Amino acid sequence: MRKINWKKIKGFIFDLDGVVYRGDKPINSAVKKINELIKKKYKVAFLTNNSTKSQKEFARKIIKCGIKINFKFIITTSVATANFISKNYKIGDNIYVVGSNALKKEIKLKRFNISKNKAKAVVAGLDTNINYEKITIASNILRTGKLLVATNPDKILPNERGFQPGAGSIIQSIIEASGPNTKKIFIGKPNIFLIKEALQIMKLNKENVVLVGDQLETDIQAAKNFKMKSILVETGVPNTSKKIKASLKLKNLNNLKFK
Repeated sequence: MRKINWKKIKGFIFDLDGVVYRGDKPINSAVKKINELIKKKYKVAFLTNNSTKSQKEFARKIIKCGIKINFKFIITTSVATANFISKNYKIGDNIYVVGSNALKKEIKLKRFNISKNKAKAVVAGLDTNINYEKITIASNILRTGKLLVATNPDKILPNERGFQPGAGSIIQSIIEASGPNTKKIFIGKPNIFLIKEALQIMKLNKENVVLVGDQLETDIQAAKNFKMKSILVETGVPNTSKKIKASLKLKNLNNLKFK
C-alpha cells in the first residue's frame, strides 16, 4: 500500500463488470466497501467498457446491487463513442453501427443516421446478435478507407456462469475481414477518454483518485496511460500479463484497508 498516498485520495473510479457485479450477481465485498467509502464522503464514479446499456440502465443495475448512485456518475463507452462521433463528423452523416440498441440510441441523439449507405464511419461494440452479414457490411465499408470507431478491446466479459465473448472478439473479426490497413480507434479502456470524463464529473484531479478494475490490459493499463494510481481486484477475469502492474493488488475489496 506504500505506492498509494492515501492522504491525497479523495475519490475512487470503479469498473463495473467483474468489480461491482458478475452478470446480474452483485460482488458483495465490493458493494460493502463502496457504500463504506460513500459514507466516509469519498467521491465515487463508475465507468464501463460495456456499451449495451444506457447510463440510467446501468444506474438501476447498480442500485439493485445495493449502491445508491446518480446516473451522471456512470461513464459508458456508448456515450463516449457518440461524443467522439459528434466531434469528428457532421450532423446528419450516415454511420454504420454494429452494436446494441443503447449504442445506436446515443449516436442518434447526436443527430446522426444509422445506415450502411454512404457511411462515413463504422462504429462497433458488443452485439449479442452479431452475424456474418453485419461483419461483411462493416468490413466492406472499412476497405474503402473509412475509420473504425471501436467501443473497447475486451475479448471476454465475466458473468454469473463464467465468461462470455466481449466486444473485442467481435471487433477483431471485423478488423481481420477488413485487412491489415484498417484505420481504427478504441474509445474505451485502455484509452483515457472515459477516465477524463469521470474526473470532470467528479471535479477532482487524477492525483486525488484511484481507479479500481479487474483487467490488467484495459483497466490498469488505462490508469497507467493516464499516470494515476490503480487497484487490481481478482473478482473478475483471469490476468496473465506480467508487464502491467497495478499500484495495489487485492483478492477482493474486503481487503482494502486504509486510514
